[in-house]
Amino acid sequence: MNTICFYDKNRNTVMSFSDFTFQKDVISDIIYFQINIDYVFFNVKTKIECEKNDFENIVKNIQNLYDGKKQSIVFSHLERQLFIKFDSLEFGQIKVTVELFQYIFYNNVCKAILQFEYETDQSFLPELIEEIKTAINLD
Repeated sequence: MNTICFYDKNRNTVMSFSDFTFQKDVISDIIYFQINIDYVFFNVKTKIECEKNDFENIVKNIQNLYDGKKQSIVFSHLERQLFIKFDSLEFGQIKVTVELFQYIFYNNVCKAILQFEYETDQSFLPELIEEIKTAINLD
């Protein structure tokens, strides 16, 4: 089973993507997956859908961040249920901001947001790139 893991600077898993399923669409390839967040006292699991292009773009952007060509990158998708921002800090540290949105349709629409930040080390980025490529079947 392919899993994409996001680690903090102590190499503790903060977030993971798993259970990928793929669907061909007329416009683009759709990827469904489960996101698991285990951070401080939060433990959240939900299903997300993205286009394959979203993952292709984040692989390129993570590589540019690692190479120092960009100081900040974002992973988001059309519905913006998940938003992840990576900001370069000093000494090879990366600040990661995560926002997870859940819309609940009950009477009027209700929106719940989980937002948190953590720091990671840039040395984990090449491994993250490879995990994404493997899970999403990118060349």
